Amino acid sequence: MKTLSFFVSLCLFVFLPLFAQDKAEQNDKDLVALKEQLRTTQQPDKKIVVLYQLAQATFQSQPAESIKYLYEAIAQADDTVVTAKLLPSYLLLQDALKKQADNTQLAENSELLAAYYQKQQQPTEQVVYLRMAGSACEQLGDYEKALQFYRQWADLMQAQEGSLSYLEALNAIGIVLRTQRNFDKAKPYFVETMRKGNVLYKKQAKDEDKRKVALLLGDSYNAWGGWHYWQQSIDSALFYFQKSYQFRFQAKDTVAFAKSMNNIGLIYRRKKDYANALKNFKACLQVLQTQQDSLSAITALNNIGKTYILMQDGEKATQILAKALELAQRKKAKPKIIETYETLIELYDSTRNYQKAFAYQAKLALLKDSLYDERTAEHAATMQARYETNRHRQEVEAQKAVHELEVQNQTNRTRFVFGALVLAIIAAGIFYSRFRLKKKSNEQLQQQYAEINQQKEEIEAQRGYIEDQNNTLIKQHQDILSSINYAKRIQTAILPPIDEIKKVFPQSFVLFLPKDVVSGDFFWFAEETDPKTQEICHVIAAVDCTGHGVPGAFMSLIGNTLLDEIVHILQILSPDLILLELDKRIRKILKQNETLQRDGMDLAICTINRSQQTITYAGAMNPLFILRDGQPELIKGSRNPIGGVWAEAEIKSFEKHTISYANVQQNATIYLFSDGYQDQFGGAESKKFMLKNFKTLLADIHTKPFAEQQQILHTTLVKWREQGQESQIDDVLVMGLALK
Repeated sequence: MKTLSFFVSLCLFVFLPLFAQDKAEQNDKDLVALKEQLRTTQQPDKKIVVLYQLAQATFQSQPAESIKYLYEAIAQADDTVVTAKLLPSYLLLQDALKKQADNTQLAENSELLAAYYQKQQQPTEQVVYLRMAGSACEQLGDYEKALQFYRQWADLMQAQEGSLSYLEALNAIGIVLRTQRNFDKAKPYFVETMRKGNVLYKKQAKDEDKRKVALLLGDSYNAWGGWHYWQQSIDSALFYFQKSYQFRFQAKDTVAFAKSMNNIGLIYRRKKDYANALKNFKACLQVLQTQQDSLSAITALNNIGKTYILMQDGEKATQILAKALELAQRKKAKPKIIETYETLIELYDSTRNYQKAFAYQAKLALLKDSLYDERTAEHAATMQARYETNRHRQEVEAQKAVHELEVQNQTNRTRFVFGALVLAIIAAGIFYSRFRLKKKSNEQLQQQYAEINQQKEEIEAQRGYIEDQNNTLIKQHQDILSSINYAKRIQTAILPPIDEIKKVFPQSFVLFLPKDVVSGDFFWFAEETDPKTQEICHVIAAVDCTGHGVPGAFMSLIGNTLLDEIVHILQILSPDLILLELDKRIRKILKQNETLQRDGMDLAICTINRSQQTITYAGAMNPLFILRDGQPELIKGSRNPIGGVWAEAEIKSFEKHTISYANVQQNATIYLFSDGYQDQFGGAESKKFMLKNFKTLLADIHTKPFAEQQQILHTTLVKWREQGQESQIDDVLVMGLALK
């Protein structure tokens, strides 16, 4: 049985990634086919179907792109309300907006869907979207609008006064009023919810029905506890939070009762009963970890850390907050990283470690700015998509109105001529009648033209608003770009001049293509005398730091400085020892064993002794590719990166390879590179270029002049990207040089 289980596990391990890759490739092909179908489809109804399919295909990986397709689908129908034909698009748009947490558009879309289901006389569905609209407005801080939607929900359920949905609506209204600090008006909603909720709970016979009512009561007692907390009635707040915990525990809503424990912990901490506060926070954390609710677990860790700060136990606070920060960074949850930075600033302020407090204050400011920029960009993109939809709809309506006017005018002229011919006898009467009719028609025409002009003015006003927003974004972008361009000049200044490399190795090239303005890849070159043999050695390295753009550039500055110190000051020339010293210094500078921060670098480094005609190579992840008399060989680096969290008891090592080129008859050529070239997507099927194809290309061109090699590599990469309509995904660095 164990053998069979092992065999099944092995098959899953080997074949599942292949199936996943095939599925991803098929999805990419389907996406390309749908885009081509959209380009060739003319009929609006068919376009709606294709745009909906595109939105489905991009929903998981590119929700913002999915939203754009859905707004375009809605615009095709030229309807201002939800219709049966557009319903699937509006429903998928609802899910996409929830995923993007775009509460502004979510509130509007929810209101449209609620109106649709009201027209269809489906109150159950109408309540669902009234509830969503109210929640979105509540998140936006538009409390009056939230109350409007919640009260509509309560009114719909008024006939079922004792129903669960009605009580949920009352509770929602009470929470909004409490948030507005309107405590007197909020109180009766909470009291009625709890009173009727307890009656309803006792009436339920089925366990599932009892569980649903228990969930409501848990939420209601929690909100009522919050009401008392706001009123500074701490003991009452504790009592109702404990009641909330009991109902949520009965309902087996694990995450909810964990949050009740968190609230109880906050009350105990307010009462300076730190032992009970820690007990509840730790119990909350344990439950959330079993449920794999990482984001809520980060808040629990922060609360434990804050409690230790109040207890003046800086050591335990540091340990706990390091876990919180590592988890938040691993989940890439920027709001939680911000929350943890703020707690760390509290810690270092309390321990008077102002240097660290200032460092985290700087990180906090940068992160808040980046989060604001991301949200601004996403909001602008959604606004642009919405604007395009409205503009398209209004232009179509304007064109339709103009066409109707032209048809009406043509009809009037035809009737006029026909009447004049047939009724020539009574010309005077006909002329007078037609004069009146034409005058009235012209008045209508002028009025309709005035309405069209007004619509155009409204469109122009909307365009002006969007342009103002775009100008603001452009100004911010220009300021940021100016700073980054200045950073590029600094980075360029520290890189070794390529002419300096060419003086030593005339047959050489460096292909350096940053993805952004500044780069996380960098090349390094040095000439140093071996203190043991007094022979001149040349050290050359191709380095790939964690990330690209500004974060990668910071790492490249650190790496460049450390390599200078190791080779020129410490005079370490053996590549394996250079890597060990570099790893040690990176981890020390970034305090990685304390902060659990994992940034570092991969690189290939060679020491070339031209007197002995040898190459000594060591690599951290990255390989060396060498051709001697046309025979290719890939020498792999050690499977250890530079930097990262590493236990002191574990020994990190880097294997050294010594290669002689003394007996080479024609030439010996080496290539060092980062992974940016081989990982680039492109080609007819939008796949990676791959290391195998990269090695073949280098082998094919290695005998050509090095300037031509550089040009071929650059041109091949550009064509590969353009064929797949892909943008550059990473920094690219390739170094080549001939030794003989």
